[in-house]
Amino acid sequence: MSDQENDASMMDEDQSPSSSSLHTLPTRRFYLTRRGKILQSTTERYLRDDLGYGTMLVPSTVTGGKSTHTIAGKIVNLVPWTIESVSSLWNVVTSTESSYGNKIRLAVVDTNVLLHHMDVLEYLRDSEDDSSDKDDGNKRIAIANAIVIPQTALEECRHRSLVMYRRATDLIRSSSSGEDGGGGGKRKICFIVFADVHHSDTQIKALDNNNAIINDENDARLRKVAWFYGHA
Repeated sequence: MSDQENDASMMDEDQSPSSSSLHTLPTRRFYLTRRGKILQSTTERYLRDDLGYGTMLVPSTVTGGKSTHTIAGKIVNLVPWTIESVSSLWNVVTSTESSYGNKIRLAVVDTNVLLHHMDVLEYLRDSEDDSSDKDDGNKRIAIANAIVIPQTALEECRHRSLVMYRRATDLIRSSSSGEDGGGGGKRKICFIVFADVHHSDTQIKALDNNNAIINDENDARLRKVAWFYGHA
């Protein structure tokens, strides 16, 4: 009996670390068929509590990787980096060149911005501060220091327009690769991808209305993301 108890305790110890950061959220719905039968549909969503405050793409040279020199120039691979704490988020936001007076701003975009105002986001990435405007006192002021793109907005954008979804992903990659990691340069603006669908702190209650559940659930998730960053 002692050997069996030891084996059971060892199994519990092996399973405890893996379940500390992974949770499941089951959702059950009941449907009534035309013949009067009741069907149950169960959906499980895996949630994590180690996703932090979003993910950024950074050059591999920042994390210890090496760059490749070719005839066309230097090629630097991009690797994902998770913002694990509020202090790391603050360092990321304050390390950009964009400024809104003396304030630090972080904006959470929704699907409509990705579908209809992608030109504005691309302008924030590509625009430069004009020295003549600075002399005249007309300094360009950016909308925010960092732009948060929730996973819900990306998935809805991909469902409605594949072209705009590709522009959004290209925007995230190009803004990350434009940073001069070795020369100490700053980003013009920071783009953060937030996995709100699988984040344990940004979950919402399941809605009972099945007809409007898609749009209402997406809107509720985006509002939850804005609340999450507002109370960080």
